[in-house]
Amino acid sequence: MEPGVYYHVKRIHTHCGYNEPLLHNDIALLHLHSAIVMDGKTETIPLPVQPMDDDDDVLLTGWRGISNSGGGGPGMLKKINLKYVPYERCKDLLDNDPRLDIGNICTLTRKGGGACFGDSGGPLVSKGHLVGVVSWANPCALGFPDAHASAYFYLDWIHQTMQRNQNSELLDNDPRLHVGNICTFTQKGEGACFGDSGGPLVGNGSVVGVVSFANPCALGFPDAYASPYFYLDWIRQTMQGNNESPCNA
Repeated sequence: MEPGVYYHVKRIHTHCGYNEPLLHNDIALLHLHSAIVMDGKTETIPLPVQPMDDDDDVLLTGWRGISNSGGGGPGMLKKINLKYVPYERCKDLLDNDPRLDIGNICTLTRKGGGACFGDSGGPLVSKGHLVGVVSWANPCALGFPDAHASAYFYLDWIHQTMQRNQNSELLDNDPRLHVGNICTFTQKGEGACFGDSGGPLVGNGSVVGVVSFANPCALGFPDAYASPYFYLDWIRQTMQGNNESPCNA
């Protein structure tokens, strides 16, 4: 079997809350060294634009290993049709398994069918959209729902991370830049400067940023701000006297 095209990973962007607690926020983005070439066998798939409906049809594809490391499988892509299971029903069917998080979507078909070793990270597709990424299951296909990271739940994180990655390129991967930043840019000679730190950034009548850092002053690089939207959970928890959460979902 002749290999296909290989794309090398330049950087992995893991969710800041990954595995806290166990298997929560199980999602990451891969930044490739080069753009994927689209042809008759390689196409993009859009992200979801709305939540799923009860009993939606879902297609799972994966390589299905035979060991818990995901290896030893037949080397042939497999597929299975599944049904979406709403979160509350999934919790009941899994007996309130603590690994299940609001950021998951669940699927189920019948005993003997479902996700297994080697499927982790694989795509879950419904109505022509990428609705999930395989996270975990009670291996394998024992008649319980499988749990997947919900692309719709993490849409904001996906968009913010992609935007931050673009900004990072402009700032030559400045280590000060964080996923909790938003950036602005206009032209050389304009931007944030000394004395602006902590100042408000306003968009559409709302505070969308707080000045954090820049390459002073207005040298033709983006300026970085703390994003109130990113830190909304932390802001609310802190105002309520609870600041235990290290980052938002």
